[in-house]
Amino acid sequence: MVLHVTREEAEDGWVVAEWPALPGCVSRGRNEKEALENIREAITGWMGAEDQKAIGALSLNRPPNCGCGIKRIEHSLPGAFAEPSTPIAVHFR
Repeated sequence: MVLHVTREEAEDGWVVAEWPALPGCVSRGRNEKEALENIREAITGWMGAEDQKAIGALSLNRPPNCGCGIKRIEHSLPGAFAEPSTPIAVHFR
């Protein structure tokens, strides 16, 4: 998976990175490398928060004493968002 982000130089000299797939997901850095590291962290944080909301919703939708539950399974996926090796395609504005 390739994350497509935009990159723009702000008037104050900072580099601004935005992930258009999620409106409002914007970060910045003193240089392009830092801006891309920060937007990757913002994307990962957003996805983690959404995951926690989904787990909460699953818990609320289960009838009491149904014998079903949520089991946490830890594994990593190649190219997962948190991996620094996930390619980022930078689009200049």
